[in-house]
Amino acid sequence: MRVFNRFNSVALAFALSTGAAQAASFDLNGLLGNAAGFAVLGMEQGDVTINSATSITGDVGYTDGVVSNTNQKVDQFDGTAYLHSGASVNTTPATFAPTGGVQSGAQVDAYLNQANQDALNAAQFLSTVNAGNVGTGITFAEFNLGALGDNDSRVISTNGSSGADIDAGNVDFVRLNVDSLGYKDDALTLVGDSSDIFLFNVAGNFDFAGSRVELEGISWENVIFNFASGSEVMINKASTLFNGRILGPDATIEYHNPAGFNGAILAKSIDLHSDFNLSGPSKAAVAAPAPASLLLSMLAILGLGARRLKSL
Repeated sequence: MRVFNRFNSVALAFALSTGAAQAASFDLNGLLGNAAGFAVLGMEQGDVTINSATSITGDVGYTDGVVSNTNQKVDQFDGTAYLHSGASVNTTPATFAPTGGVQSGAQVDAYLNQANQDALNAAQFLSTVNAGNVGTGITFAEFNLGALGDNDSRVISTNGSSGADIDAGNVDFVRLNVDSLGYKDDALTLVGDSSDIFLFNVAGNFDFAGSRVELEGISWENVIFNFASGSEVMINKASTLFNGRILGPDATIEYHNPAGFNGAILAKSIDLHSDFNLSGPSKAAVAAPAPASLLLSMLAILGLGARRLKSL
């Protein structure tokens, strides 16, 4: 796959896609491609369990090779379920009834294949993103937070707000490297402007109980937790509020209890149960981003045209 080795061009294309008339900003949905349209995406050769939800808003995808034996007891499911022909999925239609139905077929297979590839590409890019490849005109900062434990709440700002534990200055993109996280009744408060991106690259396990990701000035679409290795992620307790996407191509995610969760879970192993709530994106709600391969092709064509004009 040539796209793996062209992250610099991809990031540049995302920045350019915002339009020359606007200030540069990083297009996280564009980076995620088809994967941006899922609230839950079980990645290839993984497993998904959905057992007892108060509500799911957004689309759920089961990619090639996914095994999903239990999908039931969802009180309200506003979205669509996409099933790959190579997935093994059992549902209980009486209690697993997405408003958009359950879709399958050749076009769905192609859509899910691309979503899985886009998620893989995004995870690899985000694990190595830096000031040199984030994109033209995008300001960048990076901080190492180490291991965060109980009573290690943090306020992180990208717009120079006073009182922050970490003041990244006025930047468009902040990368936060975390060794591991174990929160109980703690908070991450993220303060920024509407287009600022907060990336957490988490190396180890992540335990988030009765805790909160609080947002000021940004939406959950600006926040992503990237687990580049086989991390174990636990999110639970009704008092929890989680805002952001979880991206873990090799990670194991468990989320339960009727907490607040605004975002998405894109991972290899996903276990959702015990009256959970999840409000995330859908294919219809996300403006269709140009896939990385298309953006790269456009840049290649433009470059070829420029060279030809120069030679005339």
